[in-house]
This record gives sequence, structure tokens and C-alpha cells, in this order.
Amino acid sequence: GRDLVTLEGRVPDPSNWPPGCRFVDRCRCRFEPCAPTHPELAEVDAGQQARCLLYDPAWPHPRTAPNPEVCR
Repeated sequence: GRDLVTLEGRVPDPSNWPPGCRFVDRCRCRFEPCAPTHPELAEVDAGQQARCLLYDPAWPHPRTAPNPEVCR
């Protein structure tokens, strides 16, 4: 496995989640569509799931991120 990455910043108030991705303010892989779009749960690998536009096969844009070597 891989080491866990520490996310900088503050966790949003669970009673008042921001629109879009809940990690948008803390993710180093965020890009413009993350703020307004709440990602669906997508299978990343066998037994692994993520709510991230970079892994969502339904997302119509190419799966690119500002820093691809870190974001996959």
C-alpha cells in the first residue's frame, strides 16, 4: 500500500457542507469543476471507491489534474 497523505486546511462543518466536492479547499489535485460539482461514487479499483471527478467515468472531460503524478 501507500502512505496516507495529510490534507492541509480545515475540515468543513458537516452540518453545512460546501457545494461541490467536500475536499475542494484541501485537495492538491483540485481543478475548476470540483467547486460546483459533487462527484458520484466511482470504483477506482477492485474493492476501492472514491468520490472524485478524476475517477468518475461519467465525467465528460478528460481525466486530467494540475499535478497528475501526485493525483493518481
